[in-house]
Amino acid sequence: MAKLDEYQAFVTIVELKSLSKAAQALHLSPSAISKKLTQLEDSLSVTLLERSTRSLAVTDVGKSFYRDCKSILSSVTEAEERLADNQKHISGKLTLSCPRVLLQPQFFHMLNQFKQQYPDIKFNVSVSNEVEDLIDGQIDFAFRISPLKDSRLTAIPFLETRPVFCTSPEYIKKYGKPKNLLDLKNHTAIIPTYLNLSDRIRQLFPNQGGSLDLELFDTTDDVYALYQWIKEGGGISMMLDVMISEDINNGVLEPLFPELPFPIQKAQLLFNKTRYQPKKMVLFKKFIHSYVNNAVNTKAEPT
Repeated sequence: MAKLDEYQAFVTIVELKSLSKAAQALHLSPSAISKKLTQLEDSLSVTLLERSTRSLAVTDVGKSFYRDCKSILSSVTEAEERLADNQKHISGKLTLSCPRVLLQPQFFHMLNQFKQQYPDIKFNVSVSNEVEDLIDGQIDFAFRISPLKDSRLTAIPFLETRPVFCTSPEYIKKYGKPKNLLDLKNHTAIIPTYLNLSDRIRQLFPNQGGSLDLELFDTTDDVYALYQWIKEGGGISMMLDVMISEDINNGVLEPLFPELPFPIQKAQLLFNKTRYQPKKMVLFKKFIHSYVNNAVNTKAEPT
């Protein structure tokens, strides 16, 4: 009978679509994880993965077995979490998923505050905009700036942010400041293709017929690439104020078109409400509620 570590190896290979990446994730050598897969297939007398030197494909029976393996491993994890919850000492690891735009100093300050209260709870921070791993249990919590679309998920409000057009003072010195939004056609615009910001820019130009030809613009799918590009005087773009408010206050970046009524976007903490919630998750949810309430009260206090 196959061992659970063989199930874990198979599941990881399927999810990462690579033997070498799965070996890395499980801290094994490529030969060791390949051996586990072979042992699993031999014990079951089936082919789970069709593999060559250049490709890897899951067979039909492998797809079905993958779902069963995920269920088995999730049940084992839940059993271990229930057992750990009976202990007085709270420990374990929380896996958080967060988009790069929210990875600001205040985010890590928040994590450090939690760890001061619960030093034996560790974090694994994964950088992503996706939510599917939240459903199958690989991710405990996901911070997201997007509407809640899955009824299995619950959202806790985290912070509010707003899109801002900005550029560097160096760019303005060299090329001048655009007088209005339509004047952007005379400037270098960099279009972000993440977090639906390109859609928001598109909505500002109804005469474009609801579409922008991205081939006519510089583009990037990474927020830090855009940030550095703008800071170095590469052009004008839209970013979220949660990332650039300090740079604007310090004069590193200059906001444009303050009259534009951009709607507030809400960042939320998402989790799967259908899965078992171990104490470490309950404590983190409670902490987030308290952290958000303290931030709101501090902002509301008169100066």
